[in-house]
Amino acid sequence: MQKKNLDIESNFKIREICLEDIDYILKIEQESHPDPWSRKMFENELKLDYSNFFIGNIKSEIVSYIIFWHVIDEAYLTNITVSKDYRKLGIGEKMLNFAIGISKSLEIKKMLLEVRENNLPAILFYKKHGFKETYIRKKYYSNSENAIVMERSL
Repeated sequence: MQKKNLDIESNFKIREICLEDIDYILKIEQESHPDPWSRKMFENELKLDYSNFFIGNIKSEIVSYIIFWHVIDEAYLTNITVSKDYRKLGIGEKMLNFAIGISKSLEIKKMLLEVRENNLPAILFYKKHGFKETYIRKKYYSNSENAIVMERSL
């Protein structure tokens, strides 16, 4: 783990995604989520004017990505994922802080997201970063699992 920490501090970069990156993020998506996004869903994000789509990499390896929408004065976090080999090293926090920084620069007032009701690590992560639970969307996910809607003022 110590080696990875050094790599992250000196080599972690965030950049906008390009079409060629989708194969790499699909692998991360599929290893991370019970109901992963499809290639088409990611490709569609690249076409949306209001979508902000970034990847995090260490040297040439893509290790994370984040997608958030800018709609009027709100940011809506649709996806943030870190490769299983790079979790618990602060990458998710770097990605989230990057999105929050962009949102603030665009004078966005708040950020919202949904998280699976049983995803306690994600819920705790968001609470640690100032998000509060606001309400539940019943049977939101394809397996009828509820979503907790969380928000944070910016």
